[in-house]
Amino acid sequence: MINSINSYPNYNYTNTFNNNTSNTKSSNVINNSSNLVSDKSQAVDKILDYGVDKDGFFTSDFNEAAGLPKDYKIYAKGAENLVNYITNLDFKSFTSIDIAKSLGNAYKVFSQLIDEPSGSFTAKDLSKIPLGFSYDKKSFQVTNIFQTQKEFESALSANNLQIYQDSKQLALSFPSWHENAPNDYIKRNNDIFAPSSHIDIGESVYKNNDGSISKGGVLMTFFVGMSGQNPLIEGETTISGKLNGYDKNMSQSQIEDLNEFIEQNPINYGITGDIGTDFANILKLKSNISDIDEFKKRWLEMKAKSDEMGEKYKAELAQQSAIQEGDETDTKKQDERDKPFTPIQGESKNKETYKDTYSSILFFESQLKLEQIQILLKQNTRDSLGLKGIQALLDFSQRGFNKEA
Repeated sequence: MINSINSYPNYNYTNTFNNNTSNTKSSNVINNSSNLVSDKSQAVDKILDYGVDKDGFFTSDFNEAAGLPKDYKIYAKGAENLVNYITNLDFKSFTSIDIAKSLGNAYKVFSQLIDEPSGSFTAKDLSKIPLGFSYDKKSFQVTNIFQTQKEFESALSANNLQIYQDSKQLALSFPSWHENAPNDYIKRNNDIFAPSSHIDIGESVYKNNDGSISKGGVLMTFFVGMSGQNPLIEGETTISGKLNGYDKNMSQSQIEDLNEFIEQNPINYGITGDIGTDFANILKLKSNISDIDEFKKRWLEMKAKSDEMGEKYKAELAQQSAIQEGDETDTKKQDERDKPFTPIQGESKNKETYKDTYSSILFFESQLKLEQIQILLKQNTRDSLGLKGIQALLDFSQRGFNKEA
């Protein structure tokens, strides 16, 4: 049923794009010319530097660059919408994307999970695609397949590495994203376009009258549904992308050095007095800069302000504590005068008052909260959430943090 997880197809475009398709033996090329990409000579427009035919699909030059079979037609405007979405996120990992190479990487993984149909994907074809899987980030070879939610959850629980340390990537084929229930995404979504509903990828042009979905449409929904799977993306990375190991021009030691710089220079205290704003400002700094030297300079400037505020917070807490201790002493003396013959069964008052105050001003040491959020979602939330989503996760995380404290 599933292609070997040790290899993915390599397509010979000399044969695949030959005009004489009637005698081809490739199961990936069908004889109905309406299901094949138009030759690049038939382009009437250009989007993302690739030709577009009269129906709005990329021409053969895109498929050649991506390494896609000729019967995988990609709706150009939908691809452009996806690129704009990823590169304009509030907290992004990429400033630019090579969509052809990125979708080609997605196909390398996708092709190992499917039985290639002769035409479009039917509901039966889609049901054969596994719930989840893991793949090697460099070779894109699928290493494990998970058919059930229990199998996938077991793999998640066994994975304790940071994103940039792990050579493997866990992923879901068509996840169910629910903002208010982080764990519910580990469920199969019967509507494969649902995970990409926030982006107009051209759902209507991919659906056929008989309910089947074209190959290009299934591949696009597969790729968009894995929007947190940035190892597949080729492009210019921000610092956030570099920290997570998405910059294919950086060595592992360079990635580790950058992460170590942040760990050795933690921003422990809020600067503005609003924990959500401070958290967002850190993420924005990582998301808006690509140059490492510039980032380090800006980071150290932010740390200096944080440390300065930390000293003020500590002084204020010490002063409040001294006042509180004085009040307690005065109260005890007054009690002794009012009730001279009654033994005092005194015990120290709870210091929880100050723990709440302190937790509100002590910023996420080494961004502990961010790591907690990542563990909760088991995904790369740094890239795919907007400000509203980050704040909701902060509230969710803070409730759990206070409960454990």
